[in-house]
Amino acid sequence: MKTNGKNLQANDYLLTYSNEKVIELQMSIGKKLRAKRKEKGYNLKGVAQEIGIGLGTLSEIERGIYTFNVTILIRLVLYYGLEMQLLTRTNK
Repeated sequence: MKTNGKNLQANDYLLTYSNEKVIELQMSIGKKLRAKRKEKGYNLKGVAQEIGIGLGTLSEIERGIYTFNVTILIRLVLYYGLEMQLLTRTNK
């Protein structure tokens, strides 16, 4: 039983660490998407309509507070003419 408890604690730590990294990356991607939208002169409403999501959803994606799925991300990448690698690259 003790071993299971230790494994659970280790898993909890990894899950917490992983979630922090996911949130950090999600916020970074959102900022990059917003920057690209503004660079191209697009407005939120127009982009949201073009890719088939709500205006509020796109706003939340750009602010890093919406957990979007891969389909939405791919739609945005294609719409903006981006490469997926550019979104996940970190500045370290």
